Amino acid sequence: QPLFDGATLSGWRGNGALYRVEDGAITGEIAAGTALDHNEWLFWDGEVADFELTLEYRITGGPSANSGIQIRCQRRQDGTADGLQADLDDGTTWLGRLYDEHGRALLMERGTHVSISPDGRRWADEFAPAPSFASIPKKDAWNTYRIRATGPRVAVWINGVFFGSLVDHDAKAAEWAGRLAFQLHS
Repeated sequence: QPLFDGATLSGWRGNGALYRVEDGAITGEIAAGTALDHNEWLFWDGEVADFELTLEYRITGGPSANSGIQIRCQRRQDGTADGLQADLDDGTTWLGRLYDEHGRALLMERGTHVSISPDGRRWADEFAPAPSFASIPKKDAWNTYRIRATGPRVAVWINGVFFGSLVDHDAKAAEWAGRLAFQLHS
């Protein structure tokens, strides 16, 4: 099911001063010479549980530029997001990681299969060193991000390369349904 009509932000909610449609793409931008004092999100109006999301992304800016794709998240009253985030940067540090925004922090490093038990204990099986993924994205170009979530499982691919997976059974924190959103990191 398409989530974006290619022309408008119909079905999406966020700060109109930061998000727009440009050249057929949802664009989030912090204007040159300005800064944000907090992260911002553009939320899709629907909810997801089990899903597969494939999108193209391009990130520009300085070496610290990063963003994220919130999945199964909750929208707070103040417009911020809680929950799982598939991280995104130029490939240097964050790309392909799974992070729990306003919660448990980094859950899955790229190159790992992570399992979390109902009592919150975690273990990770590494299948590749995290730095080996740095060359996968094309710098300042369009790349493909694919996320598959089924029950407690979330898996991530960038440009067709498997980056890692998470199986989250944490009884106090796992979210198996919620919103989709795009982050503009401060």
